[in-house]
Amino acid sequence: MKKNSSSNGKTSTHHHNNKAPLISKGSGHNYSSPNPKAIGIMKELDKPYKQNEKLWTAVAFQQEFLDVLNNNGLLSNKKKFEQDPVKRKPTLAQKMGLREPPPKPLNAMEWKSVERMIITNRISLIEDGCPICMELFGFRDVVCVTNCGHIFHENCLKGFEKCNCWRKRCCPMCRLEDYQRNNTTIHLNLLRNCNAQTIQALFRGVIIRKKYRKFLFEKYPERHQKFLLTKLSSINSRLEETIQQDEKNVDDFLRNIDEQVKQSLILMNMHDDEWKKVETKLVTDQNEECPICLCFLHERHCVVTSCGHVFHDKCLQSFENFQDNSQHKCPLCRQLYVKKPCETKLDVLML
Repeated sequence: MKKNSSSNGKTSTHHHNNKAPLISKGSGHNYSSPNPKAIGIMKELDKPYKQNEKLWTAVAFQQEFLDVLNNNGLLSNKKKFEQDPVKRKPTLAQKMGLREPPPKPLNAMEWKSVERMIITNRISLIEDGCPICMELFGFRDVVCVTNCGHIFHENCLKGFEKCNCWRKRCCPMCRLEDYQRNNTTIHLNLLRNCNAQTIQALFRGVIIRKKYRKFLFEKYPERHQKFLLTKLSSINSRLEETIQQDEKNVDDFLRNIDEQVKQSLILMNMHDDEWKKVETKLVTDQNEECPICLCFLHERHCVVTSCGHVFHDKCLQSFENFQDNSQHKCPLCRQLYVKKPCETKLDVLML
């Protein structure tokens, strides 16, 4: 038994002797640098969703389900959805890799390939215009293209995004979610080509019509004679119509001049008896307000017209200044008139 105990004691001392140098090495500063892979694994394990993956996947799916219900307004009031995928915070499902993150923004070369695809494959017909407002693109319009290959006015697309701020941003045509847009000038080349084609077509039509007439008249002289006769007859008929219309216009003009001269002579040669008739007519009318400013007549200096109406002097002068004709007409009865100032205030008070 002693031998066994001694042997056990030796073994124990041997183990202690083996552990001592390991502890001393660990406590010193001369240990080897840690493995970077081990550090990365430890950092990943620090994240809570890596410690219990099944639990956090269930939480992620529940969060996605609640977001769908909230966006549709089934659980609570709708909240505005962040339209820009760059500014949007990643969800737990995207962090865990259960759902794809939003795509990265396209670079210049990728946008050029999208424009080239639109031209070659004709995904969206540029000549049909904007699909939102149904108007054609102009040279001064700001146009944007999406990564799915559709073209819109920038203001139309921004208005569409504002109306759909409660849900994810999607293309108005193909409903692609989290689409990207970029300003483009692809429509300018199409407009230039279309305008050039129309100008060329019109120019070719004019030239061909002239050549066809020459060819037709050289080959068929009888048709040339008929063509000249029809042209002369149409010119003569037009001349006759213009002459008749000019004669009518001259007759109407002279008739109007005669009537105006007669009325002006009658007005200029009005005697005192005729003015008295006008005053008696005013007494029977009994108007107390100016027809222009609708104020009382006795408050200002007044004027009587030959047609039997009373106005404020300043009101009638301002009305005459607005008229273009040299011969003024009454604001009420539209007749030529001669005005006469009221001699006393009693003349107005009698009204």
